[in-house]
Amino acid sequence: MAYRYDNIKLDKEMYNSGTKSFSQVLESLDPSENYFGTPLEGLDAFQRQLKRFDIKVRGANSDAVEKFFRISESAVLFPEYVTREVRHGMEEANMIQHITTSVTEISGVEVMYNPVRFHKHGRMLVSPYEAVRSQKLDLFSVTLRQIGSCIARAQLEDAIDVILHDNDNGSGPEVTIVSDLDCIALVNFWNTLYPYQMDTLLAGNDTAVKLIGLGGSSCMVTPHGVNIFGAQLVRTLAMPDSTIIGLDKNRALGMVRIGGIMVEYNKLIDRKFELAAITSIAGFAKIFPDASTVLVIK
Repeated sequence: MAYRYDNIKLDKEMYNSGTKSFSQVLESLDPSENYFGTPLEGLDAFQRQLKRFDIKVRGANSDAVEKFFRISESAVLFPEYVTREVRHGMEEANMIQHITTSVTEISGVEVMYNPVRFHKHGRMLVSPYEAVRSQKLDLFSVTLRQIGSCIARAQLEDAIDVILHDNDNGSGPEVTIVSDLDCIALVNFWNTLYPYQMDTLLAGNDTAVKLIGLGGSSCMVTPHGVNIFGAQLVRTLAMPDSTIIGLDKNRALGMVRIGGIMVEYNKLIDRKFELAAITSIAGFAKIFPDASTVLVIK
C-alpha cells in the first residue's frame, strides 16, 4: 500500500507559512485521519516523516544527531524535533498550569491592542554542530528539555511578579503580615480570600516545609504534589523568602502567549547550532485582582 507521507516534498519554507506551524503544514499535506486502521495509526504527520527517513529519537537504539542531516529534506525536520523536545521540557517543569485558569494564543498583530506586558525568555544552543553531531538523540534531547525547563521557570517568575507587584488600577493583592506562621495565622489567611476558593498556595522551599509541618494530618500527597487544607502547594524558588501567595487558580490569573516556541529554523537546518536561539514570548494578567492574597512572615 502506497502512503502519502513517502512523497511529500520537505522545504524550509514550511516554517514560514504565516499562522500555521510546521506540524500543521505537514498535517494539511498528509492528514492523520487517512491512516486509521493502518499500521501507522497513532502517529502524527511529523512522526511519519521520522519513520520515512528512519530517524529514531528515543531509546537505546536512538540515532545520532547527524542522522537528520544525511540529506537536505530530512534536515528540514530538525527544527521541529528541537521544538518538540523543548516543549516537552516546559511541560515537565510547568507549574503555571497550577496557578492560571487559561492560556490564550495571540498573533503578533494583536499585541499592540493587548494591555499585557510580555517577556521573551530563551536560550542559545552553545555547542557547534561538529561538537554534537555524533551525540545520540536521546541524550541531546536532555539538553533541549533542560532549555524548556529554564523557560518554564522564567515564565513562572513573571507570573508571580504580576501577582505580587501589578498595582495597576488598584489591583495589588491584599497583604497580611504576621510575626510567626502558626495554624491560627494560616486559617485567618485562608479566610481573607473569601468569597473565592483558596485552592493553590505558592511558597519558597523553607516556607513550604513550615506549611507542611502545620498541615499535619490535613496534608495529602497527590500525584501533583502536596495538598494542604484543600489547597495545592506549589513549591518554587521563584517565591520571595517568608512569603506565601494564596489564590483561586480558576479566577486569579490568565496567561497570554504569542505563538509557541520559536526556533531559528534557518540556522538549525544550516547546522549553525551555536548561533540559534530558542525563545518563547508570554505575559500574564490578573482576571479578578482580589482572587489572590499574600501572607508575609516577619
